Amino acid sequence: MLKQPEISGMFSGAGFGGPDSTSRANMGTMFVMLKPKKQRDRTVQDLVPLARVALQSIPGQEARVLDPSKMMTLGEGSDFSFDLQGNVDLVTLDQAATSFLDELGKRRGFADLHKSLKLGLPELRVLPDRDKAAEMGVDARSLATTIQAMIGGMDVATFKEGGERFDIRVRLEEEYRKHPEAIGELYVRTHDGDLVELRNLVTVETGAAPAEITRKDRQRSVTVSGALEGGLDLEAALKQAREVGRQVLPAGVSLEPSGAAEAFQESFAEFGLAIGLAVLVIYMLLAAQFESLVHPFTVMLALPLALVGALGALYLLHLLDLWGVIHAPGMTLNLFSLIGMILLMGLVTKNSILLVDYANQLRREGMDKEAAMRAAAPVRMRPVLMTSVAMIFGVLPAAVGVGPGAETRQSMAVAVAAGMISSTLLTLLVVPAFYLVLDDALERARALLRRALRRPLRTVPDPR
Repeated sequence: MLKQPEISGMFSGAGFGGPDSTSRANMGTMFVMLKPKKQRDRTVQDLVPLARVALQSIPGQEARVLDPSKMMTLGEGSDFSFDLQGNVDLVTLDQAATSFLDELGKRRGFADLHKSLKLGLPELRVLPDRDKAAEMGVDARSLATTIQAMIGGMDVATFKEGGERFDIRVRLEEEYRKHPEAIGELYVRTHDGDLVELRNLVTVETGAAPAEITRKDRQRSVTVSGALEGGLDLEAALKQAREVGRQVLPAGVSLEPSGAAEAFQESFAEFGLAIGLAVLVIYMLLAAQFESLVHPFTVMLALPLALVGALGALYLLHLLDLWGVIHAPGMTLNLFSLIGMILLMGLVTKNSILLVDYANQLRREGMDKEAAMRAAAPVRMRPVLMTSVAMIFGVLPAAVGVGPGAETRQSMAVAVAAGMISSTLLTLLVVPAFYLVLDDALERARALLRRALRRPLRTVPDPR
């Protein structure tokens, strides 16, 4: 599993669980600290599957391997999680979750499948005979108070001595409350002051109960979660999970994403709005700067040119990682790569601004448009290259994964660097051509408008 030279420290404890578990005596957690990347041959992504296989081979226990970096960025250690919701009984909900996980486990790429609902904890149920209790003058509150005080314990008063206060707690001795039959041997007082043995008023049953009952949107819910491996991305995992849900979940039980899956969907839903607002603000600023409603489109041509490089680099690195050529995890459309693309919106437009603004300045000095663009491109190439190279080298350490925890921000740096490269190269070639084409189209439109305004109006003779 893990070689001793790769480990710098270890800590373990019993009696507490993971981020989505209820603390219980039969749970424990082990933290393993790895040495710096330069002092080991394998990465965290290489070691997690090996540790998972080794731990799950131990019989009689359930083991999960979590990446702490995901807890810091997503608030949980699982790669994906879903909530199964429905106003059904807990047994039906538990069976639905089990069927869902069993079917999902048959598919490639899913590991460490887990559900939050745990039935089977021992429970004593005290069922009162309400009719009989009413006939004897005992209400339900008296029954509950008696059982709670004698079996569970209850604070009834306080005692002060020497400036300190002590709680007085009523409870039976352990030998009188350690068996279920002890509940029937208790006495409760009626409204008339008589004592009645509880065995005449209640029935005690043993059964199983969950550790906790969770609700979401006023419905009972159980969270199912797991890890992704083998190159399976979150988008494909969401698609497969919905397909499995339609196959195995009964009527009345719905499947809703939560955790990382919910954040993934929300980020994609808001990504379009963020891009739209960024493009609108950029257009408004450029229109005010150039005092034109047309030339901002020439400048904003750099935006799709940058996205070509960003998406292409992420896709290429993702394929190379799947083929085993290089180790580049996380090169997908995730939250960090989307942030990098939004960052590109403000970075790449400066190259076009330098070029178009100088060409307009030369045209105001008397040059024609083609000569102005031919003169502006070589002059502005130096500042364009200087600013682009500075930005590319600035994000290069994060793009190559230098430093601990660099995997989480690597996709963002790759998107920024590749977008700047493609935008810089294509801007010097495409933007001048588009500038001339757009200007020609604008001149033709103006000529057509002038001819339309000069055309004499046709008069209609007066019928009188």
